[in-house]
Amino acid sequence: MSISAEEMQWRSQGGATDVFGRRYDRTQVMMKKHYRGEDNPGPRQTRYLSPLERDDQQISFLSGCVHWMNRPFARPSDGLAPGDYIYVITVDGNFLAIEQQPTDMREVHHSTIPSGKGLICAGHMTVGISHRLVKVDNNSGHYMPDLSCLLKAVYLLRKSGCAIDNFAVGYVPPVGYGSPSMLDYDTARDFLIHAPYS
Repeated sequence: MSISAEEMQWRSQGGATDVFGRRYDRTQVMMKKHYRGEDNPGPRQTRYLSPLERDDQQISFLSGCVHWMNRPFARPSDGLAPGDYIYVITVDGNFLAIEQQPTDMREVHHSTIPSGKGLICAGHMTVGISHRLVKVDNNSGHYMPDLSCLLKAVYLLRKSGCAIDNFAVGYVPPVGYGSPSMLDYDTARDFLIHAPYS
């Protein structure tokens, strides 16, 4: 299958290699084509973050707790409030999250954070009391990340200091349009052992 010059240019916007050093065309998950141009003005315009706004959305994990990294006047104790967030992992391995409530009339989706560029994974995460990571999944209609993307996310979370026995994982098979059932795993360890690899 040949790839058009436009498609190659679109893919290259996400970076040449990911955090694992693999070529982007083998490891990145790209936003689905029918969402391109969603940031154009109109009744259902999607909000895209500027680079400065994107910096404010970067998060880190300290002993399983989720904290904002670059918020103005943020202290190390300023973690994410309990609730649900959409998250993405950029090709350089950075985690970014955004509250699901829009700050203006434009819609907020997974594509909001990276401005439609390629990613390692995207989904939802739940933060509990004391800023603890409770659950992470791969539920994104814009990117539809597969099992390998979620495995990379769990690997990067573990590498960032989140114990695999301390947070749950939800896996949504990328079966196309509609709402496929999420497979829930009590812990990331359970997910790694029992994920539907075949």
